Amino acid sequence: MHDSKAKVIFAFAYFYGTSTNMVAEARALLDGLRLCKAFGIVNLFVESDIKVLMNLISKKESYSWSISSFWTEMMLLMDQLCLSHQHQFREGNKVADALANEAVITKLNRIYQGWSEMPTTARGAARCDALGLPNLRSRMT
Repeated sequence: MHDSKAKVIFAFAYFYGTSTNMVAEARALLDGLRLCKAFGIVNLFVESDIKVLMNLISKKESYSWSISSFWTEMMLLMDQLCLSHQHQFREGNKVADALANEAVITKLNRIYQGWSEMPTTARGAARCDALGLPNLRSRMT
């Protein structure tokens, strides 16, 4: 979570075990909403590289049985917060990917209180975002 000037307020890396990318992204969104509520952050702009999830949020209806167990809580939290959202291509999701990789490696749940506490790979990606550097997709030939 960062503010409008790209200053990191907090970040988290939670280990979800083995699941699909849809389940992991939805669980991370729910955990992020919970943390925002706990931190008193009510104005949110959410980006996800899972377009199906962003479409489900737009319609406020779940057709995915894999996320149905926590869908209701997610919708309740979204109603309590001022939330905008959009699909983000994979290249623009490097901070979240670095945090997810950290959780997979350590198998721990951790909340980082600002940029300096984040893992090095996530700090680098966050710094690039703050500087407005483009995220490029490389193509193997």
